[in-house]
Amino acid sequence: MSASKLTRLFKQAEGMTPQEYARTLRMERACELLGDTDLSMAEIAARLGFARQGSFSEAFKERFGATPQEFRALRAARRSAR
Repeated sequence: MSASKLTRLFKQAEGMTPQEYARTLRMERACELLGDTDLSMAEIAARLGFARQGSFSEAFKERFGATPQEFRALRAARRSAR
């Protein structure tokens, strides 16, 4: 099977390309790590496979509209408000 056919079939099944799917999973994991650990942004970026912390921050902000630092602070504030 060709790569283009596989991509087309994947998109039909999942509603996104394999690359978009992988990025979605990485960003979901980022949210878990930001909310549940005290790991540095550099460590989280590395664990998610980003070569640079800046690339991770840009991808995160594009996806969620907030930087990873802002997300972590908001998550912490919500936890302490409970």
